[in-house]
Amino acid sequence: MTVGFAELRGSFRELARLPHTLRYLIGYMFYNDGIQTVISLASVFLVQELFVARGRPEAEAQSFIITLILMVQFVAFVGALTFGRLAAAIGAKRAILLSLVLWTGVVIYAYGFLQTGGQAWGWARRSPSSSAARRRCRARSSRG
Repeated sequence: MTVGFAELRGSFRELARLPHTLRYLIGYMFYNDGIQTVISLASVFLVQELFVARGRPEAEAQSFIITLILMVQFVAFVGALTFGRLAAAIGAKRAILLSLVLWTGVVIYAYGFLQTGGQAWGWARRSPSSSAARRRCRARSSRG
């Protein structure tokens, strides 16, 4: 265990000499944590807002969320391909910034204006990004 902490301390010392790498890692941590938070809490939020708060049955909520998440996976595949092409056309940084703007819009809409399951389905079909799209953009940015 002591060897592990010594290695970690050495890694942090090395990062102090690499300010661009340190900045990238901090930015990536916040970026990825924000996206993962939205993804992981979206189903809880939808169930609470669209079912529990309105007294609808839990079985109906589970069925809705499972099918919604399944559909989002298919949309994410198309989104990954689209954002990969977009990154090639406008650059990885701009594509990532665009995806962040779209994610912000989706979160604001969901928190402030989402009222029905139909609206949730509509927004799920327009999923702004996916983890595969982010990986593809990062891969392109690391190449050049």
